[in-house]
Amino acid sequence: MTNVNLSNANIGATILIVFSAFFFSLNTPFAPLFFDAGGNAATLNFIRMFSSSILSVGVLLLFRDKLDLSLKTLKISAFIGLLVMGQGLCYLASVRYIPVGLAALIFFTWPMTVAILAPFFGEKAVSPKGFLFFIGGFLGIALSLGPSFDSLDWRGVSLAFAGGSLIAAMMISIRRAVIKTSPLSLAVTNNFFASLSLLTIMPFIGGWSLPNTYDGLLPVVIVSAVFFAAVLCQNIGLRRVNAQSAAIIFKLEPIFSIFAAFVLLNERLEILQYFGAFIVFLSLCGYQIYERKKAS
Repeated sequence: MTNVNLSNANIGATILIVFSAFFFSLNTPFAPLFFDAGGNAATLNFIRMFSSSILSVGVLLLFRDKLDLSLKTLKISAFIGLLVMGQGLCYLASVRYIPVGLAALIFFTWPMTVAILAPFFGEKAVSPKGFLFFIGGFLGIALSLGPSFDSLDWRGVSLAFAGGSLIAAMMISIRRAVIKTSPLSLAVTNNFFASLSLLTIMPFIGGWSLPNTYDGLLPVVIVSAVFFAAVLCQNIGLRRVNAQSAAIIFKLEPIFSIFAAFVLLNERLEILQYFGAFIVFLSLCGYQIYERKKAS
């Protein structure tokens, strides 16, 4: 009976990670609407992270959970906050030098980085056969994004790769932290430190730029709401799902973004993008089945 309950808990946690990838993906189609209204990336990042911290306090109070303000937790949250802020800035800066599709492709090498590094931090190693599913998912993303290699600039490539490396470190750090600390509490402290660290460098990266029209209000509300939901699902899910399994699930994020742009922005999809999405889905399902067979 205990094994059945544990299996159900793991399935529920996996579903939460899928929802997290979906909610994170909705940032992509709605963020440009904020920018078109006069806002900038740094302002949107601060608003979504700070509001997520505040909303998490509300959820914490609702469920009568305890806010962990121990020195150990604050240290790890400050570290995670820097990673959250750093990965976003590196990715956003990379698109100044290389095409968005190429930046996203390089950035999404991070699940493979997690698969390689996580065993050094207490997770079970991914077998060579298991790693093939990570490679398959990456190839699927490449087909879906269809990146252009016409404009290769070492600065853009380096920044995109740095962003991917930072998010890999973030994923492993959050996984280690949520095992010992309340996921809700970490949602408060991680985002608080991320927004605080961003606030300190705002004057050097363009400063504040709020929308000039009311058209920019709805996008910022939606982006803040989905970011908050994504962080909660991620933190709660990572308590049961190891870093590698979560990482391969997050390969769905760019796929969700592409289809969200198709639905919300009427962007046209090519046959290769559908095929790439199918390969990502196949790789994800294959890895989950492979890992469950190994465990049984």
